Formats: sequence, C-alpha cells, structure tokens
Amino acid sequence: MRKARRVKRAGNSQFIFALKMGPQGAAIATVISQALSAIYVLRFFFGKNCAYKLKLMSTHEIKECKAEALSIIGLGSASFIMQFTNAMVQVSCNRVLSDIGGDIYVSIMTMVNSARQIMETPILAISEGTSPVISYNYGAHRMGKVKSSIKIMVVLELIYSTAIWLFIRFFPEMVIAVFSNDKAILADAVPAFNLYFSTFIFMTFQHSGQITFKSLGKKKHAIFFSLFRKAFIVVPLTYLLPYLFNMGTDGVFAAEPISNVIGGCACFITMLLTVKKMESEM
Repeated sequence: MRKARRVKRAGNSQFIFALKMGPQGAAIATVISQALSAIYVLRFFFGKNCAYKLKLMSTHEIKECKAEALSIIGLGSASFIMQFTNAMVQVSCNRVLSDIGGDIYVSIMTMVNSARQIMETPILAISEGTSPVISYNYGAHRMGKVKSSIKIMVVLELIYSTAIWLFIRFFPEMVIAVFSNDKAILADAVPAFNLYFSTFIFMTFQHSGQITFKSLGKKKHAIFFSLFRKAFIVVPLTYLLPYLFNMGTDGVFAAEPISNVIGGCACFITMLLTVKKMESEM
C-alpha cells in the first residue's frame, strides 16, 4: 500500500507539472494508480505463487457463507458510514461557508480538512493496529488482555493527539504554510484552525471507542456512533450556529470541536460500559 501511494504521488506530479494537465492530470493519475493497485492485488491473490490458493466461490459456497458475509458487511459498514458522513459534512460546510464567507473560507476549510486527514492518520493506524489484538483476546476469553489493549491504545492516542494539539495551538502558521503562503488567507486561517482543532484530543475517545466496538463484533454500536457524531451533531450545527445563533463563519468551524466532545465522550463511555458488561457476563 505504501508503494501504491508513492506511485500515486509521483504520477500526480508528472501529470500536473510535466504534462501540464493541471487538476485534470491529478484525476487521471489517481484513476491510473487505483487501477494498477487493483491489478497488483488480484495478481497477488490469484497468481501462481500465492500461498493461499484463493479461488472464486461457487453459488453453493456463497449461500453457505451468507451469515459470515453479512457479519463482515455489517462490521465494514461502520467505516463506510464514517467516510460517507465525512463527505456529507464537507458538502454542508462548503455550502454554508460559500454563502456567508465566500471563496476564501471555502479554501480555508479545504486546508483544514486536508490537515485533519493527515494528522488523524496516526490515530487511525494505532486503532487499526490494536483491533486484531482485541479481537483475538476476546475470542480467547481473555478480557484482562482486552482491557489492557484498550488502555495501551488510548494512552498512545492521547499522547499523540496532545502533541498535535499543542503544535497547532502554538504554531498554526507552520501547518497552514504547507498548503498556502497567501498572507491574505493566513489572517483568517489562523483563528479558523485554532477553533476547529481546539478539541482535537477528544478524537481519541471517538476512534478508540469505535474500533473497540468493531473488534468486539458490536456492529450496531459502531454504526450508530459513526452516524451520531457527524450526521446528528456536525451537520445540524453547521447550519444552526451560523444562521440561528449568528456566529457566522465561526459557527461552521465550531461544529466539529463541539461534536468531538459530545460524540467522543458518548462513544467512549458507552464502550467502557459495554466492555464491563461483557466481562461480567463472560
């Protein structure tokens, strides 16, 4: 996967600058890189040297695996919903900012979302890396190990998120400079970044809670909290704060930190209660 991402970045640069195709070149390079990645994966799984000897399932085998397939789809739906609601939030934010702030604030939100995705990646990596450990120990009825894994995951994520929060708090200009050197944008981008990332630490609770639900097979909990923070909190606040409470563009950037606190705490507390209940039942 790292190799695929490096190919994608190199392709983007070649199509954008060398071939002078601009944004269209970036789109073409992205499609080509995804196609090559898909071909590589298929060759890995179905090639002659594959150690797993995978094959396409017959109709009879598919019917026998229906329960397992539904379970896999259910657990994967949480991640899908999270990505879908992220897109829904971006559309809502851009629409409101375009109306009350203009193109400059749409550009600032684009930089904010890009920075968040970059800074959120290590948290996702820690969570996903902990998931198989939690699942294995839960299957082996080792709830002590499950709880230890959750504690380690939360501590690591808290250390990282606190460091990132402090960096953005004291050096927001350095983060913004990665995306733009425009002095006109900088004056408005700094307070927007500070407001948006003011509760970045609370994202730890959201991610650790959701990955624990997925690891324990609690797909309904994982799906609910994927929807709860974005669809039930961020999107409504994106419209209510600027228009109903007259907060202007600050209202759009304040919706995310509010959801981090409410959604993150609700998810984390529910996760702790769920783990405690499962331990007592086990």
